[in-house]
Amino acid sequence: MKKSILGFLLLNVGAFMDAAGFYFFLSPDNIAAGGINGLALVLNHYLPFLPLGALVLILSLILLTTGFILIGTNFGIKTVYCSIVIPLWIWALEKLYPLQKPVADDLLIQMIFGVIISSIGLAILFNQNASSGGTDIAARILYKYHSLDLGKGLFIIDFFIVVAA
Repeated sequence: MKKSILGFLLLNVGAFMDAAGFYFFLSPDNIAAGGINGLALVLNHYLPFLPLGALVLILSLILLTTGFILIGTNFGIKTVYCSIVIPLWIWALEKLYPLQKPVADDLLIQMIFGVIISSIGLAILFNQNASSGGTDIAARILYKYHSLDLGKGLFIIDFFIVVAA
């Protein structure tokens, strides 16, 4: 019982850190560090009437449906939860702390802090046999069906997102 409560708490901490790193440090300067959040930033440029949180949620649901079917239940359930909670955290942060300008004036500082904070959150999720959804799911599908190393698959997918940004 205590282990499952701790696991649930860690899922929420990881999800919040991923959302906070993205919202406070990456999104103000449109830094697309890859992933579903980066893809949402790219699409938001062309679909500015859709809030970032909505784009992240829509993209996540598409990949979640595919991943849940192809990868498995335990990972899938936790990933579904995190994929819903992360955009909700982003929406909450947008409402509670509307940003008028970036937190830091230096683009490199914004990128470093955003990537570090989000990466710590993602590491917590991975440690709990979950993910944030999105490109993590796509990389796991590539690994499962094409034996492409998980890290390489994630790098390739995220590389194309960053180039598109």
